[in-house]
Amino acid sequence: MTPTLTAAPVVKKARRKSPWALGGIVSLLLVIGVVNSCTNSTRPTAAPDQKLTAVLSGLLGDSNRNIPRISRARVDNDGTVEVHWSINDNLTPGLMRDSARQDVVNIVAVVKQTLGVPKQLIIVGDFAVPDGYGHTVERPVIDATYSAQTLANIKPDGIRSDQILRMADSAEVVPAFQ
Repeated sequence: MTPTLTAAPVVKKARRKSPWALGGIVSLLLVIGVVNSCTNSTRPTAAPDQKLTAVLSGLLGDSNRNIPRISRARVDNDGTVEVHWSINDNLTPGLMRDSARQDVVNIVAVVKQTLGVPKQLIIVGDFAVPDGYGHTVERPVIDATYSAQTLANIKPDGIRSDQILRMADSAEVVPAFQ
C-alpha cells in the first residue's frame, strides 16, 4: 500500500482590524491633547505678587521660628516692590546677622531676575525682639530702600553680603544686624 498524501487544509487568516482601531484611538487622543494644550496656554498667569512670593519662598526656604518666611511681597502699579521677610534665628548673633544680610542679597537677586529693575525696592526684615515688658514681638530690624539706579548697578552674584546694606539709598538697621 502506498501512502497517500493529502493536502493540508488551507486556513485563511482572519484579518485583524484592531490595529487600525487602536491607531485611530491614539490619533484621536493626540489631537485632543494638542487642542487642550493650546487652550491651557491662554490661561492667565500668576499675578506678580504671587509669582514673587513663590520664588522668594523657594529660595529662602522655611522659617525656623514657626512663622511665615515671606509675610508680604507686593508689586505696586507705580513700580515699587516691597518685600517683608522673617529673619531666621541662628547659633550666634554673628551668624544670624550674616544670614540676614545674605537674605537681602538673595531678595535683590530674585527681584531683578523675576521682575527686572523696579522703580524702588523696599526690603524689611522682621525678628523677635524684647518689648521692654518681658514679651518678644516681631519688629522690623532691617529696613532698606534701593532706587532703580542703585539696583541697576548692583550685581548680586558679585557682591559680598556685608556690603549690601551699605549700598542702600536709605537703611535703618538695629545694631545687632549692622
